[in-house]
Amino acid sequence: MHVPSRQASVKRYTGHPCKEGHTERYISNRGCVICAYNARKGKRNIEYTRAKEKYGVGPTSWWANKRLATAKYRAKREGVPFDLVAIDIISAAPIDGLCPVFSLPLVWCDRKNPMNAELDRTIPELGYVRGNISIISQRANSMKSNAKSPDELQLVVDWMRRGL
Repeated sequence: MHVPSRQASVKRYTGHPCKEGHTERYISNRGCVICAYNARKGKRNIEYTRAKEKYGVGPTSWWANKRLATAKYRAKREGVPFDLVAIDIISAAPIDGLCPVFSLPLVWCDRKNPMNAELDRTIPELGYVRGNISIISQRANSMKSNAKSPDELQLVVDWMRRGL
C-alpha cells in the first residue's frame, strides 16, 4: 500500500521574533521571511538607482539589453517573429528624448513613472523585427488599449498615422 508523503512546510511561525519583531521563519535556515523579502526588494531598487546614476538619461546598452531579453521572451511566448539586437532598440529611440505621442521627456530608469520608456510593436502581428518597433512612454503604450477619452486615443492615432 502506497502512503502519500507529506510535503514539509517551507515556513513556520515561532514565538521567537527577529530583530524587527517578525515571527514567521524559514525552516531550512531559520531566517526571517519578511526581512529576507525586504532585503531582496531593496537590492532591486539599489540596482535601478545605480544604473540610473551610472547611465544617466537616454537609452543605454544596459537598458536596451533588458528590453531585448524581455522582448525575446514575449515573442517566444506569443509565437511572433523576433529579429533584434540591442543596437536596433537604441536606434529606435527618439533622438530628442521625447515621447513621440505626448512630446514630453521620456524617463529611462523608473518603472513606476508613466513617462517611462517602453519598447512597442507598431503592428503587433509582425513581431519584434527591425522597422516595427518604437520607443514610447508607458502611458502612451497603455492608452493604445484602454484610453479614457477620445482625445487621448486621438493622440495615439495621430502618432501612428505619422509613423506609417
